[in-house]
Amino acid sequence: MSAPCFGQSRYTQKLYHFIEKKAGEKDTMVTHFIFIELPKDSACIWQTAVIDSSIYTIHSTQVETLPLELGIQAKNQKKAVITPKAGNTLWRLELDLEQQSSSAFHDTTKPVVLKGSFKGRKISCTVSGAIELEPM
Repeated sequence: MSAPCFGQSRYTQKLYHFIEKKAGEKDTMVTHFIFIELPKDSACIWQTAVIDSSIYTIHSTQVETLPLELGIQAKNQKKAVITPKAGNTLWRLELDLEQQSSSAFHDTTKPVVLKGSFKGRKISCTVSGAIELEPM
């Protein structure tokens, strides 16, 4: 089973947004992961993400082991698996909050706006919706 697609732009094939929540001593931490499927010879450089005016730094790595099993979806208990189209590459973007705000870790319904560059041109794309994963 593949995860549903939550976005697409002319630079990307598919975009997926997953979140993991972890209860801390004082607050619940939410980690945002964006997975982007790109054509094999495409390379986007992602610099920042914005969620409801909170700015995140992006750390990207190419996923080598495919299909990618992410865990169990909290909503329906189904496996979250991403299987890119043959010949495409899959990139994992982890978002790190630059400055903590009171609402940044809690609101997981807001779209994520990714900002970066592609062949020297500034680009942005929006990812709507998120799939929450069960804590591991």
